[in-house]
Amino acid sequence: MMTYGELTRALSNVLRRGAIGTPVSLRLFLHLPEPDADLDVAVATLMRLVEIVFPGEAADLAARLDSSERQLNVLIRTSDGRTVSLSVVRGGTAAVPMNLLLIGNRGIVRFEGADSVLPFAAEDVAEEADHWKRRIKAARLSANPSEV
Repeated sequence: MMTYGELTRALSNVLRRGAIGTPVSLRLFLHLPEPDADLDVAVATLMRLVEIVFPGEAADLAARLDSSERQLNVLIRTSDGRTVSLSVVRGGTAAVPMNLLLIGNRGIVRFEGADSVLPFAAEDVAEEADHWKRRIKAARLSANPSEV
C-alpha cells in the first residue's frame, strides 16, 4: 500500500525519466468507502496527478454526476487533444482502491488494486482544490464543457 504523496512522487519520477515517452492519455478511478465522501474534493485532489502528467495545458472539462449521486465522472481534453478520464465513486467498500492507467507513445504505467492507496491526508489536497471544485461544479451544472 502506498500513500497518495508516494504515488505522485513515483509518477513524477517515471515521467522525468521518459520511461513511457510522451503521455497521451490518463485514466484515474478512485473508490472511497464513505457514503458521504465529497466527490468534488476527491476529484480536485486527483487533479494534482493530472497536473503532473499534463502541466499547465488549457483544456475542456465535462463533469457528470450519476442519478444515485454516488459517482462523479470527469472528462478533460487538453488543447493538443490528449485526454483525461476521472471517476470517483463513494460508499460500498471498506478499502480505498485506486486505478491509474497512463498511456504514453512508448509505454504505459499501470497502478491498480484494492487497498492500493491510503486515504487522502490534509497535505494531499492541492492548494488549487477550490479552483477545481468550482470548475467541476460549474461543468456539472452546465450542458456545455467548461474551459479550464
